[in-house]
Amino acid sequence: MARRPPHDAEESRAAGMPSDGLRTLISFLLFLHLFALSVAVLSRTGTVSGFRSALRTRTGVSHYLNLLGMDLGYDFHLTRNMPDDFDHVVDLVLDAPTGFRGEQEVIEQQQLETIELMPEDVWPGARKRRYLSLGLSVAANASNDEIASEIPKALVTGLLAQHGRTDGKHYFRCRTIRPRNWGDEANTDPHDPRYYFNDYMADVVATGPGQWNLVKVVSEGEATQLQRQSTSDPATQSPPGSGEREGTQP
Repeated sequence: MARRPPHDAEESRAAGMPSDGLRTLISFLLFLHLFALSVAVLSRTGTVSGFRSALRTRTGVSHYLNLLGMDLGYDFHLTRNMPDDFDHVVDLVLDAPTGFRGEQEVIEQQQLETIELMPEDVWPGARKRRYLSLGLSVAANASNDEIASEIPKALVTGLLAQHGRTDGKHYFRCRTIRPRNWGDEANTDPHDPRYYFNDYMADVVATGPGQWNLVKVVSEGEATQLQRQSTSDPATQSPPGSGEREGTQP
């Protein structure tokens, strides 16, 4: 095997090339970076085993990934920061107390049972995308009062039938999971309410054995907007000079 002549190394240094030691150091740092990126992808894609999770937490790679904002999920398609780009989680809180409005802390304090639409052991791929599509359909139609409750009512009926519930008062939730912001001090808690946006909430009330009625929960902002629309809509107002008043006959 022919050796490189000494004058070749001198010519490389003269041409501005880094030394062998510096190039070795850069190659080693690139290897560490690619290793950390590989661990990030393996520990955040599909069904994560204990070994893949330990690679991220016990080797100190998680600190490096957090520093660069790379500790994210990698099994998502490209997004455009639009509402339909974010995943939606749909669940049903059983035996919801009076005045309950989907607060996660109330669920944890009172240990309320929650049924999630997507099973934990669902296979990734087409089957998982079908569940996500159902959540997207609920969120997309939440502002349409005519059909907003159609899909949620069908989901509620099926979930409660699977768990043998025929009566009671429950609570339906459809929420958008927002991506975590880099540097957020709460990014270690996946249940932090700041990561969720309420798309559609409804009280579930039994109207008969196995029959359910959904009453949409309207936020304060939506209630104010509806009130403004009702007062500005000419169809809801009495014509001038008609002499009609609330609770009286003309």
